[in-house]
Amino acid sequence: MAHMVPTKSAIWLLLLASLLTALNFYDRYVISIVVQDLKTTFWLSDTQIGLLSGMAFALVYSIASIPVARYADGGRHARVLGVAALIWSAMAGACGLATGFWTLLIARFGVGLGESGGGPTTHALIARNFGPNWRGTAFGVIGLAGTTGAIVALSGGGTIAHMFGWRTVFYMGAVLGIPIALILLLTVKDVRPADGAPAQPKMRFGEAMQSLRSRRAYVWLCVGMAMAALGPYGLTAWMPAYLMRHFDLNSQQVGTTYGFTVGIATLVGTVLGGVMGDWLNRRDVRAPLWLFIASFGLAAPVQIGVFMAKDYNPALFLAVIHAVIAMIWVSPSYAFVQALAGPKLGATGSAVYNMCLNLVGQALGPFLVGFFSDALAPAHGADSLRLALIIVTCSFVPGVACFVLATRTAKEDIAAANAA
Repeated sequence: MAHMVPTKSAIWLLLLASLLTALNFYDRYVISIVVQDLKTTFWLSDTQIGLLSGMAFALVYSIASIPVARYADGGRHARVLGVAALIWSAMAGACGLATGFWTLLIARFGVGLGESGGGPTTHALIARNFGPNWRGTAFGVIGLAGTTGAIVALSGGGTIAHMFGWRTVFYMGAVLGIPIALILLLTVKDVRPADGAPAQPKMRFGEAMQSLRSRRAYVWLCVGMAMAALGPYGLTAWMPAYLMRHFDLNSQQVGTTYGFTVGIATLVGTVLGGVMGDWLNRRDVRAPLWLFIASFGLAAPVQIGVFMAKDYNPALFLAVIHAVIAMIWVSPSYAFVQALAGPKLGATGSAVYNMCLNLVGQALGPFLVGFFSDALAPAHGADSLRLALIIVTCSFVPGVACFVLATRTAKEDIAAANAA
């Protein structure tokens, strides 16, 4: 379904989907700003923190996302998104009720279960409601919403935790998310064929997987992002704690300085990536891959420079530069996955991609940082977290190599997806 100009219903959908995406990212990342609070409240190790901030969420998210997306691809995208938002919002609130490691772990499992129905269905809804001339812009809005949610989690979450306690930052997600999810369920209907014809039968799972595997650019993209994402997810989960430990700051100071300035830089990078992606894509459909290569390839040395800085202000300056560069890939990736998946496998292709991204990147990234930090602590003491972050940042290198390989067949694979 392609509109020359977005309809009012499409714009209303985009508004609600953007609000839910912002809350999705808030609930997902707010735990990083209260890492030190959780550590002291429950006497947790860095490895346990890594499990809570990464694997507890990402494992369930990744496993559940494919069957949820397959169900949504049967013409139920809006319903699935609304119910999913209700679940993740309620479980985010449950995180604030945690009494120890295990109860918090179970609540984080619940957040991951709910959010498994968020990203893939949102992307499929956008692709179905916005034509090619507007789709990149719509995905850019979704990307901005997610980035804004992460900014609020870091900057606002730090202030809220400092003033009202760490539990309140989790309650906020439930208070805001549940009513918006209900509004979406009551007002947004799933797209039906314009001519009243019955929907085409859904592709069988095995056939769908074989179709996606046959598009080699899609496979290399998934593998590359899985490896490259170890660094970004590890950094997102642990940078606030690193700054607090290394420069003796509290959560409010980190939130109002690092969270705010890096958050603004993240928005700039997201917008820049969306604009560059649309402009370059008109000239070469492989353009998103070149943006991925540039983004990850340039971000790694800048981020290592952050860890080499002896004072906070130079580290913050480099972190801002890194945030702009590192976010360029985000908006183009949404549209590129949809292009490689094609109209019949929009949610499924997005779910498989997200599974690779999260099962490896988000599940292992924060965990590996915590594991290396604990392992290096006997020999390096307080410097162990910095060294662990540097090690995980090097994951950018194999990811870039995979993106280069994906450029070889991207044009043919996108054509095959559109013809399927």
